[in-house]
This record gives sequence, C-alpha cells and structure tokens, in this order.
Amino acid sequence: ALLIDLPKGMPVDDFLAEAGKLAGKPVKRFRLTNPEDKDTSAIAALEKAGVKRVSAAPGIRVISYSDQWGRPGSAVLIVAQKVLFGGPAVTNGPHIRLPGSSTAGWVALLAQLDKLGPARVVPGFGSWVNRGMLERQRRFLMEVRRQVAYMRSMGRSLEYMEKEVRLPADYYVWMPYDDV
Repeated sequence: ALLIDLPKGMPVDDFLAEAGKLAGKPVKRFRLTNPEDKDTSAIAALEKAGVKRVSAAPGIRVISYSDQWGRPGSAVLIVAQKVLFGGPAVTNGPHIRLPGSSTAGWVALLAQLDKLGPARVVPGFGSWVNRGMLERQRRFLMEVRRQVAYMRSMGRSLEYMEKEVRLPADYYVWMPYDDV
C-alpha cells in the first residue's frame, strides 16, 4: 500500500495499523505533497517502521507545481483509480490561504489538474469530493482576482480592498465548512 501525505492527529504506528487494515496489506511506501520541517518526526517514524519514501512508482503520476503556484507543493495522481491527491494548492472550502501564492498561476494549475480527469479529488485541506471542486475553487480565485484588479485599476488602497471585496453568496455556502 502507498501512503500519500502524513497522518494528522494520530501516532504513526496507530495510523499504519489502521491503514493496513483498510488496504488489506501493510503500508510499504509513502509520498509527500508538501514536505515541511515539522514533518521530520513523522517521517522518521515511518522510516523506522520500514516504510520507504518514494518519488515515483508505477501507476503514479507526480505533478510538481512549486514554480507555478509560488509555494512548495505537488499533486499525485493514482492513474488506474483516477484519484488525485491535490496537495496544498487544492482546498475544499472557502478558507483559501492566499499570502505567498501566485493566484494567476494557481488558477492555471487548477485547470491543469482538472484536465487530468480525476474521478475523485483528495484536497490538501478539506474532505475529498469529485473533480467539480477543482472548478469551484478556480472560479472562487478568479472572482477574487477580478474584484482586486478592478479596485487596483480604480487606485483603491489595500485597506479599502480588504473591506470591500464581496463575493457572491453562493461562494460562502461550502458545506460542511460554512458552519465554522
């Protein structure tokens, strides 16, 4: 079995046991979409358990997008099952982290990932859904970009933009995240 990304909120040994039960075989390999310094102890625990870090494997396509998005990250497509692990650039919910990213590159990246034809998308943040989520997130970013560009063309300040950017109501209803 292949583990994409690290377990959160659960000891690595417990997670490996649960993942092994679900997969019907032990986890032998792992791949990270967004390695961070804070992941060092979890990576060490995986390696101690005999799980090997892989950069590529048969039937797996890795799409590195750091240059396009402006921050570190990659996506992993499990080709046969058409499951896309989107990594940190893919968010299912309205709480997108914009600072440090290239929103123009981000919009293009989401279109590129959608063209891969995934049946299911596992975002870096939020619950997994069908591929329609990629288009929704792309539209969300395009609307923010449209409004900011208009306000910049009118000479508005950042403080003004932060108060006046208003998205259509349907952008705020993002179940189950609209309850927070």
